[in-house]
Amino acid sequence: MQLVKGKGVVLIHGAGLGAFIWQEMKLDWQVLRINFQNRGNGPMNVGLHYQDYVDEVIQQIENWTVDQIVIVGHSIGGCIALNVAARYPERVIGFIGISAAIPKKGGSFISCFSGPKNWMLPLMMRIFGTKPPKFVLETNLCNGLKSEDREKIVSRFTYESRQLYLEDCNGSIPNCPKMYILTTEDREFDPNDQKKMAKNLKTKQIERIETGHLPMLADPKKLSYLINSFCKNLLAPPVKQAEK
Repeated sequence: MQLVKGKGVVLIHGAGLGAFIWQEMKLDWQVLRINFQNRGNGPMNVGLHYQDYVDEVIQQIENWTVDQIVIVGHSIGGCIALNVAARYPERVIGFIGISAAIPKKGGSFISCFSGPKNWMLPLMMRIFGTKPPKFVLETNLCNGLKSEDREKIVSRFTYESRQLYLEDCNGSIPNCPKMYILTTEDREFDPNDQKKMAKNLKTKQIERIETGHLPMLADPKKLSYLINSFCKNLLAPPVKQAEK
């Protein structure tokens, strides 16, 4: 495939969601909204492994000709974003995590949680599968959303393979500018755990947005601003050091 000169943003959604969550975003660069496999098709992803999700994202990027990209990973998409960035070390010029899981030493998504959630989440998946009950989705995942957005998330939430959550990602931290966006009102991913994720990402650029787990729906204007500002700064010439 022949790459053409250009800059773009790859948006990787979290588990159970889809490319539709980014529709309100207004980004300055070209955008590729990733979809995981079998969106909206019920419990059909049960046989997939973590690497199958990674390969699906890579395949969609392979069909995109933009030569310089910023990878954005939301929630579990942060794990996958690490693998994608490692695949394209010369092409990825920036990395952004939004309430993102950034495992330590290539661990699993589950390993990113502290306290009871670390052992309760696998147990809940055995009982309910990978689609939580409606009231759990509305209370935790959809915290702070308008009623129409809550209904959209609940109705379109897709079962995922348990292996997506349980298998190690074995991803490495990319060697490029990085930013972590922390969602301060998050009931799905505790802000204290998010601070640990930002530390794992090895970035000092931590921005905060006063929303729940889905800022692209709760406050798309501010989230767009943060991403656009990050991308703009990538193009800024380096600051010259004053001569002594």
